[in-house]
Amino acid sequence: MLTTLVFAAWAAVLFVALGGLRAVGPQQRQLAVAAACLAPSAAAWVLGLAWRALPGLPETAGLRWLVGAALTVVAAGLWSEPAALRRRHWHWRWRWPSEVPLFWAVLILVLAAVVYLVLRIPPYSNDPLEYAAVARLLHAHRSLAVYPVLDSAMSGGLYAPWTHPPGFPLLMSLLMTTSQIDAGFALKWVAALHVVLCIGGLAVLLPKSMRWVAVLSLMATPVYMIGVINGYVEAVRLTALVGVFAACLALWQGPTWSSAARLGMLFGLCGFVHSLGILSTAFFLPVLVLRREGLLRARVGWGLAIVATQVLVLAPDLWRNITLFGVVLGDRPAIWLLPEIGRAEYFREFRTLVTPADKLVRGWLQGFSQVPHFGFTYWVPLLLAAAMLMRRRREVAVRVGVDAQDMLPMVMLATGVIATFYVLAAVLTLTGSVEAIKNSRYMLTVQPLLALVTAWLVFQIADTGSLRRFICAGLVLCSLVPLVYMAERYPGLLTSDLDRRQAYFIHARPEADAVREVDRLTASGRCALLFQQSDYALYGHGCFRSFLDHRFTEVYRETSSVRAVARLRALSISVIVTPSHAMPEIYNTAVGQLLADPSLSRLIWSEGGFSIYELVEPGSARPILGPSVDVVPHPSANLRLDVEWARIAETQQAGGIAAESGLLCVEASGTGLVDLTTVPPAPERAGPGVLLGFVRSNARYVAASSTRGRRVMCVQQLYDQARGVLRVQASAGVRIERISFSWAVWPTRLAKEN
Repeated sequence: MLTTLVFAAWAAVLFVALGGLRAVGPQQRQLAVAAACLAPSAAAWVLGLAWRALPGLPETAGLRWLVGAALTVVAAGLWSEPAALRRRHWHWRWRWPSEVPLFWAVLILVLAAVVYLVLRIPPYSNDPLEYAAVARLLHAHRSLAVYPVLDSAMSGGLYAPWTHPPGFPLLMSLLMTTSQIDAGFALKWVAALHVVLCIGGLAVLLPKSMRWVAVLSLMATPVYMIGVINGYVEAVRLTALVGVFAACLALWQGPTWSSAARLGMLFGLCGFVHSLGILSTAFFLPVLVLRREGLLRARVGWGLAIVATQVLVLAPDLWRNITLFGVVLGDRPAIWLLPEIGRAEYFREFRTLVTPADKLVRGWLQGFSQVPHFGFTYWVPLLLAAAMLMRRRREVAVRVGVDAQDMLPMVMLATGVIATFYVLAAVLTLTGSVEAIKNSRYMLTVQPLLALVTAWLVFQIADTGSLRRFICAGLVLCSLVPLVYMAERYPGLLTSDLDRRQAYFIHARPEADAVREVDRLTASGRCALLFQQSDYALYGHGCFRSFLDHRFTEVYRETSSVRAVARLRALSISVIVTPSHAMPEIYNTAVGQLLADPSLSRLIWSEGGFSIYELVEPGSARPILGPSVDVVPHPSANLRLDVEWARIAETQQAGGIAAESGLLCVEASGTGLVDLTTVPPAPERAGPGVLLGFVRSNARYVAASSTRGRRVMCVQQLYDQARGVLRVQASAGVRIERISFSWAVWPTRLAKEN
């Protein structure tokens, strides 16, 4: 209840500040959408202002400040309006809910189902869990002095060197304050709230005839809906974009300075959520300036005033980035700047963005090529636009109804923003960077506007109701993909009564198993180095450090694995945890070498690609390596080799002595990637389902690396993992020279060590 009051109060503040009381008709509706979509971000910004000025402010004082400031602004705004205007506004607000069409009734039911799905699935993805851990830290300190998180001693191991403004974690902290919930539940509620605001706001902006197509087009984007269910920042970021878009529709032809100040304030709130929100002005301003009436000099000055206001809203965060990192935007952990790691090459190679064709098809045009991520949401408007152009070339009249005609300014703005976004992404890619195209969630930025354009095109081309129904039916089927995916990934969870923590430890495997194992290993006071900190930061209890921590810079710079171990011990590290994906911080540094050396580290747990090693104590007994056996003794240019892994493991057992682990080495030459996976001889559990089986491979990650020249990649494997088929896959430019395997037999340990 208190949360609802806070957000409603700040929605009212924005509505009054944007001039909503004086607006009429569609403009008033647009400003209402802008106020609703950006109200949570406004409340988080004000809370951050209080925590900056008065760190450690008691929760009750912070809440009084939030609600009191909002109600004061609203009261002052209402009092300043003429009495007749106040009566008209009250009359409009009183009549609107009395008419509830079928569309809104169905949409409410659909959104209720989405909210239930969001809240039932436990937080489990990397980025959301890290944000939730940061939110918990902010809530504990009630201060922004700890953000970004660069002091792992203060944070209990958490390390988050982001240049993103703190809007997203502050939103979770706000919900933790108002609703007394934990960080994981706050993460889910933030996502649930914003998917309702985003889809509902988009529907309110459109004419009645086009609402279903736009809503279904957005919901039929798997990467958006699955991101919302997982609690990614995109749920908030795209909602803020819809709010800014609505405000631009209402204000872009308004008085110069007042409209610039209002739009700049909203762009600032949009940027407060995430760094990509800061860049939203670059997507909007070209079309806004070009289409605004007046002299060019006045229009450019208007645009600069918007940017100046946005910078003013974000000034504390931008200045902090400059002082800490030397840049305004762009994550710059110290270790990513090390040439030894080669972080940029990693993104280009492992996301297949090496050649110009890769960057074009898999990057810039991924809306068309990555159907599992975007469905057919790019193909539908493309085909409709092509049909419209063909009609006009044949001089066939294109029907433009009243709704479609009224939407023209909205469609022109949306199309201009989409085009500008893709032009800027292309320019950045041509400079040699893949930052704009490396992640499908970045390309998701303009998806609500694409849904709006799709709705307009459907009603431009689809002359018959049957064609519209066919398109809507296809979009409905695509929108069910996230539901089916989650039901298959978490069988029985959607109808169970498990709480989020119980659900995580039962269903989020092997990550949850790794958390339990690290808790066990660190119970005696030992500390773990995590190459994926998110799960443990939120669900674990022991001592840990993140691989991003700048204190490990010298470890990555070491050329000797022995000296690297000594540096890790000096930093109190005795356990290392690696994730189920390749990381250049491992395979390009001495860390990878020491993890492949049984005399320096010992693999003690491995599941689903996650592995836990403990550093071998100095002076302790060393393992006995069995004879090395060539699995592939001759060079091979095959892109995929399947080796009978179980048979090799059995024949290489050393003299009847039980071996705990073996050392697998792959020698390759050329330029490209080498991937090692194991395929079990039979499914270890019930079939994953049709959809999950389509997007998931049954192969288990073992190791991967890039190679330029000649590389020997070695990795320890537990005996009970050596079963089924060992699969070695390489890029076209890589030649597999040799694959060898040998068992590591450890001397019997004392009973007290068991």
